Amino acid sequence: MKRKKFTKTNLEKLPHPTGKTPVRYFATNCSHLCIRVQPQPSLVKSYYAQWSKIIMQADGKQKRTGRYKYICRVGDKPIEAVIAEVKLKLKELDILKHNYYHLYNEFAPKERQRFLDEISN
Repeated sequence: MKRKKFTKTNLEKLPHPTGKTPVRYFATNCSHLCIRVQPQPSLVKSYYAQWSKIIMQADGKQKRTGRYKYICRVGDKPIEAVIAEVKLKLKELDILKHNYYHLYNEFAPKERQRFLDEISN
């Protein structure tokens, strides 16, 4: 995993790889931010928000899978604006995770039990 401090000069210095696969660099000054550098001849660099999703397997072990959300190309917005956007989007994502947890682990089981009690009478 390649890590760099994301500044304008550091991002301009990132080399474009040769070959067919893009390279990801992860920010040290903002968690959940990465940049994807496309191989030559494309010369495209793009910002992505990144996080992991936890999946519980049948044997009880956790498996994490990486998720990425496109933000913009490098140069379209200043780095400070991109960092602020990533932090805002992740707050929204945390709220959604909390709502999902509450719905499926607390609200739905109680309502299911109430419904079963109601039809059994």
